[in-house]
Amino acid sequence: MAKARKKSSKTRRTKKSSKKSLKIDFISMSKLKGDTIDEKIDVILEKVKLGHVVILDEALSPDEEAHLVTETMEGINEEFSGIEFCSLPRKGGKARVFFARTAKLFGIEISSPGVTLVGPSTIISDIKRDLGAFHVSAEL
Repeated sequence: MAKARKKSSKTRRTKKSSKKSLKIDFISMSKLKGDTIDEKIDVILEKVKLGHVVILDEALSPDEEAHLVTETMEGINEEFSGIEFCSLPRKGGKARVFFARTAKLFGIEISSPGVTLVGPSTIISDIKRDLGAFHVSAEL
């Protein structure tokens, strides 16, 4: 007759890996809807300053990109060396461009379909842009 094994009450511990991990935050622009440009950029830069790569489900507007660059430059210090970013807008027809410009005259903001990637320059080493795509190299 075989003896029953006594179950160990010890919990199994896993070794902490010395590997660095890449943290990616996917953020829907619908979450940021209603926020000012300052608030949107603050959300993005807060994550990036923590070492996260942020991917947005829309392209940033030219005003938002300019504000992102300005805020980044003002925030550079010994702990934060800057960002790398790329927006990939979906092509719209001439009618969409006309509609967006007309709406802007009336103070209506139209979403910019596409995708935006923003990451710390200490992690994102290179972004190459092709027609309809971008390729990102990262170092941990």
